[in-house]
Amino acid sequence: MCLSQLHTFLHGLQALERKRMSAGLGAGEGGILHLFRTINTCRELRLLAGQLASEAQTDAAAPAVSLLEELEAQAKEQLLHTTTHNIEAALKTYFKTGGDDMCDVTTRIEPLFAPLPLVKDTHTRKVLVDSVYQNITSLYLRHLLLSNRSQLDKRWSDVGLRVRRDAEELHKSFTQQEGSVEKRCVSLQKISEVLKTNDVNTLKLVLIEIINECPGISGEEQLNTLLRWKGQLSRQQQTEVMDAVVEYCPRSAPNDSPAHTLAPPPAPPLRPASRWYRAMSCLRPPITD
Repeated sequence: MCLSQLHTFLHGLQALERKRMSAGLGAGEGGILHLFRTINTCRELRLLAGQLASEAQTDAAAPAVSLLEELEAQAKEQLLHTTTHNIEAALKTYFKTGGDDMCDVTTRIEPLFAPLPLVKDTHTRKVLVDSVYQNITSLYLRHLLLSNRSQLDKRWSDVGLRVRRDAEELHKSFTQQEGSVEKRCVSLQKISEVLKTNDVNTLKLVLIEIINECPGISGEEQLNTLLRWKGQLSRQQQTEVMDAVVEYCPRSAPNDSPAHTLAPPPAPPLRPASRWYRAMSCLRPPITD
């Protein structure tokens, strides 16, 4: 009987939350607080459903658990969308003006996670912070490549060094929210290496490392865009670099939009190194700041 009542209650809760989300009530500080509470409530009710089923020696909890998982996924998606939207505006301004630092971006991160202690499960907390971290890193790259390279060169002098420093600032901001979060800014550090060298063989190796180590960046098109934005390479050199990347990774899958990622995707399996990659890996010159 308890499971039946729980299931009826969850149908009503699910309808209410869908109405709330469709009305855009997940936005703003109060909306973020509600989303964190919803995620935690779903987690606790799943545990309750399992306990009730165990006591009744039945598997009747499955429909209730399924509803809770669906509701939690909706809340996570809305939370990800809201936090991304809040920080993206600051990133746009940062690259448009060539700001002196990322203070306006990083100071927006902490308030977003103020309700995080409401989520009791440590794994869920880590996944939430990690997902937002990966999204913000992807947004940083997107707006970097949409910016005017020559203007950034005038304002920042060393764009590669600035990207590396920004990556460190982002990581510091997110580890303050969840100390065990993975270092999702590796992609930006690798991009800093791309911007700081014009050696064709080094670029081949760095781009292959990006494919192996950075799940947020995958796909020939995005890497091609990075090389064009970098500049300082002839068309022939760009083609040579990308041909080597395609030889190593001929089936680069298009990257999904980060705004719809509920949890960080697993890193792609490492492919056996091609003869070219094995031959060149020991020759990669060091890149210094």
